[in-house]
Amino acid sequence: MEKNRSVFLSFLGIGGPKGYIPCVYEYKKNDSEQPERSNKVALIQHALAEIFDSEWTDAYIFTTEAANTHWDRLIKGWPKSSTVTPQNVDIPDGKNEEEMWNIFEKIFKKLKPNDEVYFDITHGFRSLPFLAGSLLQYAKSLKSVTVKGIFYGAFKSADEIAPIINLSTFSQILDWSDAAYDFIKNGNSGRLSELTKNDVTPITGETRKEIEDLIGKVDKLCLDLKTVRGRNIIRGIEAEDISKM
Repeated sequence: MEKNRSVFLSFLGIGGPKGYIPCVYEYKKNDSEQPERSNKVALIQHALAEIFDSEWTDAYIFTTEAANTHWDRLIKGWPKSSTVTPQNVDIPDGKNEEEMWNIFEKIFKKLKPNDEVYFDITHGFRSLPFLAGSLLQYAKSLKSVTVKGIFYGAFKSADEIAPIINLSTFSQILDWSDAAYDFIKNGNSGRLSELTKNDVTPITGETRKEIEDLIGKVDKLCLDLKTVRGRNIIRGIEAEDISKM
């Protein structure tokens, strides 16, 4: 069986008034680990490649005509140890709805079913980070991609260590919203049950147990209603327990 791809997506911006200023980036993968720090680099893509490159199989960098002036710099500074060669994908500026849809389509076409996606939005111009969030949710539904990280490099100054923030929690919120809608609209608790098993991992102790117990009872009640288990429905044990939680 062919292994799923791990894909890095990023926007190459045009930099500030003084261009790109080198700094050190750091990222903490797990709460129990020390943060990993990059070398002093000008481009966030270089820092992310140092930290995550071993997990990637493909890398696509989306560039406007203006941002293309930095492409040589990106390639020259790409970590020598990297096994991934970034591919340049031209996109329009996104100044109107037609151009935004063009960008959406170009990014979506680079994704394959079951891809694991690492998305850097640090230099996404104006509305592009919002587009990225919508696109990932669309790709999760149509191509079953998994979002491994949505990254933002919070640069302050060359003298400060800039944290890399993982915003993938907001992608998970959209998943929970979809699951809640499916439950309210269609009485389907399957997605809520699935998310409870996979997306509450950081939650521990009594809170996690309460969430698992609640969704477990909701799941059983929905199954009783779907399969018309009259005796269970009349007894109403799950419904009563849910109302008390």
